[in-house]
Amino acid sequence: MSNQGEHMDDRIARLVGDLDQMQGRIRRLRAELDTLETTVESNDTLVAVTMRADGSLAGIRLAPDVYRAYEPADLAGTITILASLASARLGDALAERYQRVFGTGFEPATIDRDPDGALRDAARHLFG
Repeated sequence: MSNQGEHMDDRIARLVGDLDQMQGRIRRLRAELDTLETTVESNDTLVAVTMRADGSLAGIRLAPDVYRAYEPADLAGTITILASLASARLGDALAERYQRVFGTGFEPATIDRDPDGALRDAARHLFG
């Protein structure tokens, strides 16, 4: 086999190894995202909202005396604000985790807008 052929074999082996490592990182990321939640609590600690990484509501905690401190409309507004804050925190946490795997130049928002483009960008970043 020529030097050029051996060089190509080495490059392919290195790329396959890099791909295997990336698949492992993606599996770990998916497992982590399956359990990722964040809770945001009101300043008075009477209301807390927990959101999951997939955007679903995991729970609302209301202190026993919450109804003495809040009118129903105010309570609803507080829950909505806390859910928005929790979602924003999760967005930041998701971005950090995706960038840890795909590199700091990776923009997770592109996954929803252009999944194929996001994969191309990640591959370009990882493999040159």
